Amino acid sequence: MSIRGVNALFNALKTVFELLRPELWQRRAAAMYLLLLSYWALSIPGVFTPPTLTAIQANYTTTSPMNVTVPNISDPNQVNRSANILPASASIPSANPDNFLFDGARTIYSRLASATGSSGAVLWVPPESPQSSFELNFRAPHAVCHDANGTVQGIIDAIMQSENDALAPSGLYQAFSYYAFVPSYNSSMDGTSVVAPDGTNISAITHPRAQSAPTNAVNEVWMTYWRFLEDAGGRRVVNSNGSYVPEQKYSVCALWDATYTAELSYSNGIQTVTEKRIDLASAVPYSNTDPSEPSDLVQLAYSAYFAVLADQIVGSMGLVMKRSATPATPAYSSFDSQIVHSSLLGSNDLDFVFHQNQQLKGVPADMISKPYLLKDQRLADKALAQNQTLPFLFEQLAFNFTMSLRSNPLLCTTVLANVTQTAQVNIYQYNVRNLWIVYGVADLLAIIAVCIGVFLIEMEHATENNFVAVILSLARYLPLSDMFTNCCDEHFPPVEPVVDDQVRIENRDGAGFGFHVVGRRETVMQWLARSQWVRLVSRPLPSYNPEDEASVQLDTVGSDGHDPDTPLTAGIAR
Repeated sequence: MSIRGVNALFNALKTVFELLRPELWQRRAAAMYLLLLSYWALSIPGVFTPPTLTAIQANYTTTSPMNVTVPNISDPNQVNRSANILPASASIPSANPDNFLFDGARTIYSRLASATGSSGAVLWVPPESPQSSFELNFRAPHAVCHDANGTVQGIIDAIMQSENDALAPSGLYQAFSYYAFVPSYNSSMDGTSVVAPDGTNISAITHPRAQSAPTNAVNEVWMTYWRFLEDAGGRRVVNSNGSYVPEQKYSVCALWDATYTAELSYSNGIQTVTEKRIDLASAVPYSNTDPSEPSDLVQLAYSAYFAVLADQIVGSMGLVMKRSATPATPAYSSFDSQIVHSSLLGSNDLDFVFHQNQQLKGVPADMISKPYLLKDQRLADKALAQNQTLPFLFEQLAFNFTMSLRSNPLLCTTVLANVTQTAQVNIYQYNVRNLWIVYGVADLLAIIAVCIGVFLIEMEHATENNFVAVILSLARYLPLSDMFTNCCDEHFPPVEPVVDDQVRIENRDGAGFGFHVVGRRETVMQWLARSQWVRLVSRPLPSYNPEDEASVQLDTVGSDGHDPDTPLTAGIAR
């Protein structure tokens, strides 16, 4: 093996790339090569931490009774939270002391109804826990819509005609595309009065009622609108000239007493409200106007609820036309309803309103129903309304408004409910197999390294070390050769006998630095072997002869012909 190969063996402890030298693959160096290879392999398992302890994120759920909020609108003791009521005895001395006059809804109801209508969703309520779910059951009002009968349809048409009759002196009339109102039997109310077939005088309340209410009305909303016909597949019907076919619809939405069953869940604070079931009890008429009878306080609270709900959709929309023009031309567009501030504006039943407005852009009246590309804002409105009809959206508004009452502490009370709380926890699992694999490989490599080391010790009759004595002995430095026995060719020579010898590095007259032996330690047997006393006692004492003194002095010289007191010097070539 070359000196480069020997250097590679020594340097392999520092860099694994030395093991790539082909010279180390020879037979004589194979054991040392495997030993070094196993040395480096021992560090590999330590690089990969054994995944014996695995942390898995999981959801931990617990269910326990907790206080949750529900609307208190059905509590007769909380009627003042919902409605403005006045004792009838204040104006009618003979009235029942428990009779009250309804004077409109509280402003907090109007604010919550407006917020719910514009957002199109249940208002956010602080959760009992960021990750929780529970079910609510409570009594509260609701709105139910259905198609209007023929009598109601006739009254609606008569009221719209009355409004146009009022515009006649100005040379205008309104082509209604949407009209909604709360019917009232109080002729003193501001509105259009008509006579019903049964002779009853009916007024239409088409504007929000802030702090006032009719003394004789119904908890209903009557409305008419135009809906484009659809086939069985939900696609709009197109006539021969490529236009959609509009059809006038009439609906009535009434106030009902109901029992709500809803599920609420929170995920990281995000609220989700799901309507599970609404059990209708009975329709709720308008509050009693007979001063001799006690008032139903819950009925008064429900009337306040429906009043602010109806305020979101009453009014009208359409085009105001010039009567004198032939054909009729639009003067301006009329949006006289709070519905334009709510999510119900995106209803499919109001698409005709926007088609009709195209006449202001010069589109002929017989072409306004043709399909056209909707603008992005209209598409956003329709997405918020989920492309639903007005009756569906009004019922949804009633549900959302009822659930939103929980957002104000004044309008709700606490009840016990089973709340399921979910928390993310770390589940730790102990994997024994991974531990055996990783540490088993490390132990196997260690055993291989030990076996190879034992084999090398047996082969070389010495253990590996980097003592200077070993290096000097392997170098076979000639001036120091007498310090080491030449007994072990191709093996480490024993160095223990010479480790205590005294040496010094000196400059040998410019010839370079070299080791200078200044003293050697003798074993007891070596001392005895060369001791003159031993020699004297081991033979008979001769008679004294002065000539023998010189021979005795010569015996003090070493057996190898060198005086021990004379230093040995050796040079190291530069």
